[in-house]
Amino acid sequence: MGHLTDFEKGVFEKNATLKVAIPDKVDLGNPRYKDCRYLGICRINYYNSASPSLMPSCCPNRARGFIRRWEETGVELIFPKENMAPATLERHFGSGWFTIMDAYELSADMSQRLGIAGFTFEPGRYPVQEEGGKLHVVFR
Repeated sequence: MGHLTDFEKGVFEKNATLKVAIPDKVDLGNPRYKDCRYLGICRINYYNSASPSLMPSCCPNRARGFIRRWEETGVELIFPKENMAPATLERHFGSGWFTIMDAYELSADMSQRLGIAGFTFEPGRYPVQEEGGKLHVVFR
């Protein structure tokens, strides 16, 4: 797993069962489309800061963030606003809601890292909360 700065560790302590947040790269968009157009979660990849070039580039709405388990069966995505393109911020978070158009299943590897049996991000609208320059979205 990646290492977090002391500041990041403090941000992730609140309300999560799992106190460790895994660094990730999230391609925002619909997983049914190769170019990840529209709204939702197209792909979540473990982000290795030592080898960022290993991430395939395909989608204009890629956001660096963190993922962690929420309570026993949920997942939280956390996105630092400062690292996000303004167009991505407005399109995916500007309304105060994060919209998923088509289901996205978390990979077995990522589920194992989070300590959960598996997780599917279901279609719907999820509230976006901002705290300390970070956007938090909880999926249950």
